[in-house]
Amino acid sequence: MRNLSTYLSTPFDDPKISMAELAAFSTDHLERMIANDADGALAPRIAATAPEVAALDEALDDDVMKLAHRKARKFNKDQFRDGLPAEVGMVYGIVSGTYGEQSDAVLECFPKGRTIFSTARDDELDTWLSAMAQGVEDREDDLGEAVVTKAADLLSTWEALYAASEASTGDKTSTQEEKEAARRSLQWVLYENLMAIAEIHPRNGPKLSLYMQPHLLGMPQDFGGGGGGGGGGGGDDSSSDSSEEESSMSSEDESSEEESSSSSFSSSESLTTSMSESISSSESSSSSEPESSSSFSSSSSSESESFSSESSSF
Repeated sequence: MRNLSTYLSTPFDDPKISMAELAAFSTDHLERMIANDADGALAPRIAATAPEVAALDEALDDDVMKLAHRKARKFNKDQFRDGLPAEVGMVYGIVSGTYGEQSDAVLECFPKGRTIFSTARDDELDTWLSAMAQGVEDREDDLGEAVVTKAADLLSTWEALYAASEASTGDKTSTQEEKEAARRSLQWVLYENLMAIAEIHPRNGPKLSLYMQPHLLGMPQDFGGGGGGGGGGGGDDSSSDSSEEESSMSSEDESSEEESSSSSFSSSESLTTSMSESISSSESSSSSEPESSSSFSSSSSSESESFSSESSSF
């Protein structure tokens, strides 16, 4: 008998079932319930399943859309960083050309030089861009408005790109949670549907094929069996019966072999007895031959004596 506690867990929670497989199975299952519910017995289950399937589809669509946004925002951010060293180099050239390489103006605008703009982490980059923009702005009279505007634009562009990228990361976490919640909810509804189908078609496994196609979940598709038995332990009972039959057949074979052996042994004994009797008979016959011969000799002797006696009388 199977462990009864397994029937309290839903098979649809199997982690091996992918989101795509679950969506395909659920959509097919919903359509099958609608098509095979002529008497309306599954109407409550159809009503409960439809919004759950829609919720999962929406979560998947939302995930795809947000993934596209995340990829686009990451691409824009990476493109900006790839071109940043050259843009910073232009500003650096104007500042160093105006005040000299070893001036305090260069140190104020570029406290860590230009390399930091390539090596800084995303969350640190705005610090160095802010220092450059502020230092240039403080010397606008010497450097000109164009340089000030350029430094300010680099800072504002990065801030916008970084904020969008961070928002996408937050959206990803939110989408994953929504998707997982939709999945869990649908998995339980599918299990409730399975129980409802079992109630409508008790002990009739083949009927499940009207409503569910397990192969869409990557599960074995076996609709055989269904009759009698102790609530799901049918497979084990059959195996037990089969074992008992094999054991019985084996016992019968052994009995037959024993009887055959016994019969052979009896036949052998009979043959041995018969041979012994034959030998005894032969010996008896041999021993009677001398007696016969002796009797014949005695008779011949007697006749000879009688003849002699008659001759003597003459």
